[in-house]
Amino acid sequence: TVDVNTNRFTTGQGYVYDFAGNIVQDNQNRQFVFNGDNKQVQVKDSNNNVIGQYFYDADGKRIKKLTSTESTTFVYSGGKLVAEYTA
Repeated sequence: TVDVNTNRFTTGQGYVYDFAGNIVQDNQNRQFVFNGDNKQVQVKDSNNNVIGQYFYDADGKRIKKLTSTESTTFVYSGGKLVAEYTA
């Protein structure tokens, strides 16, 4: 359930937040790492293995996502997403 006053999952469900309001741990014990701009840069599984990485350009737009199974590149033009390429 979600607390209507904070717009966060209610206490006791296994979710942990940082001071900026980002979820840093979920109820499956995955960890989420954020940079200074509150952009998610890593996801770790319950064994602390990195399972996802995210990269951003100078404007804060996500330009790449890496996982163990794929690599996705995001292409922007005029500030808008125009293409995604997955390998």
